[in-house]
Amino acid sequence: MISADKDVSAAVRAEEVEVTLITSSGGYYTDGGKWLVGVTTNTPIMATIQPAGGRSLEDLPEGVRDEAKYLLWITLDQPEVVIDDRIAFKGDVFRVIHSFDRSHDGGYIKLALGQVRSGG
Repeated sequence: MISADKDVSAAVRAEEVEVTLITSSGGYYTDGGKWLVGVTTNTPIMATIQPAGGRSLEDLPEGVRDEAKYLLWITLDQPEVVIDDRIAFKGDVFRVIHSFDRSHDGGYIKLALGQVRSGG
């Protein structure tokens, strides 16, 4: 149970916008060794999203800092978002590259997003 003084989910909800969670299931390699993605599902979710920078980058592991473009906060009532899921926001697609589970002491999950380049 989250104590009232640590529950920041109300603050997360106050800044939410709609983004699209893109998940893939299944997939296979062709005879030539190329990976083909299985079923892709687009799900609208509500999240707070902000550019990654300054002090927020210091909390990320060293290898993730250079890649992180945005930080995304989602409340626990949203669909689960995991590493390597994609998020579409303002016409661009980002990959979830790191996750901070703050469900027990903050009522939210914080995720770092890296830009997906074409072909990636």
